[in-house]
Amino acid sequence: MNRSIALFVALAVLLAHILAIHNDGTGSLAFPYDQSHAAYRLARNLVLDGQLQWNPGSTAFESYSSPLWIAVCTFGERLCATRLNANLGWISINLFCQTIGVLAMLACVVLSAQFRAERVASLIAPLVLVTSGCIAAAAANGLETALFTLCAVGLFLAFERARAIATAVFAALLCATRPEGVLFVLVLLACRPFAPRTAVVDAAKARRMLPLLLGVLVFLATCALRLFATGFFLPPAMDAVLHPEPLQLGGGLEYLLDFARTCPATLLVAQPIAMLAVRRLSGTGARALALAAAWIAWVGLQGRAPLPFCELCVPALPFLGIAIQEGLIEALDSPSRLRRRAALSAFAVGLLASALSSREPADLGPLPLERIQRTWLAPSGSARFGYAQPLGRAGLVEEIERAHLLRGVGRFVRDRLDPSFSVLTPWPGAIGYLSRAAVYDLGARASSLGAADRPRPWSRRSRVDVVAALRAEPGFDFVVPLLSVPGRVPTPMELARRWRDELDDRPGLGGRLEAVANELQQFELVTVPVVIDSRAERSARDVHFLLLRRRSLGLAPQVEIALDGGTLHVRVAHKTHHQLADLRITALDERGRTWWVRPTGELAEAGPLSARSEILLYDTGTRAVDVFEGAFPKPADGARVTELRAWLVNPEAVEDQPFAAVGEPAVALP
Repeated sequence: MNRSIALFVALAVLLAHILAIHNDGTGSLAFPYDQSHAAYRLARNLVLDGQLQWNPGSTAFESYSSPLWIAVCTFGERLCATRLNANLGWISINLFCQTIGVLAMLACVVLSAQFRAERVASLIAPLVLVTSGCIAAAAANGLETALFTLCAVGLFLAFERARAIATAVFAALLCATRPEGVLFVLVLLACRPFAPRTAVVDAAKARRMLPLLLGVLVFLATCALRLFATGFFLPPAMDAVLHPEPLQLGGGLEYLLDFARTCPATLLVAQPIAMLAVRRLSGTGARALALAAAWIAWVGLQGRAPLPFCELCVPALPFLGIAIQEGLIEALDSPSRLRRRAALSAFAVGLLASALSSREPADLGPLPLERIQRTWLAPSGSARFGYAQPLGRAGLVEEIERAHLLRGVGRFVRDRLDPSFSVLTPWPGAIGYLSRAAVYDLGARASSLGAADRPRPWSRRSRVDVVAALRAEPGFDFVVPLLSVPGRVPTPMELARRWRDELDDRPGLGGRLEAVANELQQFELVTVPVVIDSRAERSARDVHFLLLRRRSLGLAPQVEIALDGGTLHVRVAHKTHHQLADLRITALDERGRTWWVRPTGELAEAGPLSARSEILLYDTGTRAVDVFEGAFPKPADGARVTELRAWLVNPEAVEDQPFAAVGEPAVALP
């Protein structure tokens, strides 16, 4: 097959791979990750308010560490805000950034095929990339990962070809995309004495290093700007490595093991490593190995990363592919037929194993692969708060579902809450971007809470002082406590235990559980309806979502009981956002028995029972509305009712506890 045609087929395979795994279950391209919306919010604030701040008017804070990606998002926001696009609606910031990511990853595959352009075997590295779910997921996640990877591969190619201008441009773009890109630049600087000779063989060594030094200068310039604006010199990711948290290194090693299981083709790197040991690997392969090893070591030092498909390891994949390619070429040139066949067989098995990670666990015809695949892709470490984080396709599906849910929460905050209300959440991306409200990040990555001395990195799961965060002044009106509605309404102590165990930075401190629970007592738990939409038409669906609302706001619904002859009326006055609740009505008779009112108006002694389920409460204005009307309840044995009580609870509440009730009960004495 012609090499150009084969490369075109590889690009088509990658595009199909991206569309196959990054979908929302309806066949449509899913929205970007929640984290990507953090850059979108900064870009929108820059376009609309002229401030590069998470919350306009706040103090300087490094909410996102990719200057170039924020610039790309700002251009996208400008483009989306044009009158033509506003009228036609042909592009959104989500689609714009995803398109940039897909094009960048396709270009990365093309560049990776240029290292042995004279041979068909130069397609080995592109095949490693296009069959990897890590690459396909990173292309459409809305983050700067694809652009960063493209700049890294472009820098290496320009370095190998001794193109000074291209080297300087890619080095600058790489360090502007992510400050950690300086790591690649430093490795290439160390490799410079062993690099291919330039056309000007007598040029001074320092002059040959100038293109790479431009990347170092860009890194230092961003550090100087950070120091001037925030008082901190190093980016958050580097600070996290210099000041590790407990068990950080162990989590990083587990993460690297997960990477090897998610992309088994990378295990083929053992062959070029062995060849390097006997000095038979090409210079290009050795330098690619050095770049990959440096980045993988950097990832391991940062601890366990939060995103699916081992997104943080993606920039190392092209270099691993190039090293594998160089090693296999050496094996394919061997006079031994057995060695050639063994190399090709191992390569084919590696590609197949990597492709299986992008597949939903299921049997393959008569082969019972589902159980094996689920066991193979079970995570080796703890999951981040609100996620199970399985490996492979299942983890990506979970991330997409959570991102769509958080987008729905962001729209609810924007459309239903007063714009003056503030929100505290461990997941600030989509909520912050879509709500346009004052949103505070419990993880201290996007905004400061006063408890953190500097920004935390997005690339690591960090813990914070939860008690100090909840005590921060002037206080938060709403808190997002969980990402899913549990089978029953959690108690304050149960919620406090989850926050302490998974978010707090001092979970073993005595009395910590009680301190967190005490801070949560200032909130009431409410259930709200959230709409999860899709790019596909008529595919939106409603789900329940839990929020904590500050009790001092006085927004709890008011329940009234009215007796009109033999008819019982229960009315509710509500003056704020939409809310879901169940109505409970009990009757106490003269014998001390408690009866529960059924939806039919009949009495039952076994409870709890709801007289009305999932009532949608809305702003009733100046009057109350009926939520129940029926005949006055009377026990079957004729006992006289001495007290009626009506109150609202969160749906599916099964016990009497502070987070179950919604507002105060109403009592009537017949």
